[in-house]
Amino acid sequence: MTQEAAVRCFIAWELPDTWKTALIRVAQPLRPWADRLVRWVRPDGIHLTFAFLGQVPPANLQLVRDALDRAGGTAPSLTAALGPVGSFGDGDRLRVLWASVEADPELLSAVHEAVWSQLVSLGFEAERRPFAPHLTLARVRDEASAAERVELFRRWRALQAPRAPAASLTRLTLFQSDLGPGGARYTPLHQVTLNGG
Repeated sequence: MTQEAAVRCFIAWELPDTWKTALIRVAQPLRPWADRLVRWVRPDGIHLTFAFLGQVPPANLQLVRDALDRAGGTAPSLTAALGPVGSFGDGDRLRVLWASVEADPELLSAVHEAVWSQLVSLGFEAERRPFAPHLTLARVRDEASAAERVELFRRWRALQAPRAPAASLTRLTLFQSDLGPGGARYTPLHQVTLNGG
């Protein structure tokens, strides 16, 4: 009898289409110059991630679904807006290009804490880094030179913030992530409405 493979999972807010369109548009001035330097995230792969769970045994997926349901009962819904672009690393240490999310920080933290309090109760190890809400748009390729990273950073930080109407963050989704040669594919496994507080 073969054992089922673990499922790579994360919990995130799925963006409205207006945001995805705006995020594609904001990067246009850099393309095609930057295409050889970065791996762009496909629009359907851009999420506001609240928890990356890693590999979850299939037998534990129902426990995660139940935990997400409980989190939804205590996490508040909120209104969010797209903010300016930013990055992880700068200059010749540039690694990731992202756009920020602007919302009431206490409400965003409350959603994050509601999710993680339930995950920790299942035995997941709590995140050590503080929650930094962002939307990953591109990852810099390893072969990009120091000079290319510096120029990419300069051009990226000169872009205007993406523009789209504010959106309601009212649901979270448990996604399965399957890695492949064409990039990751995401499959929704469970969704919960935020109706706490």
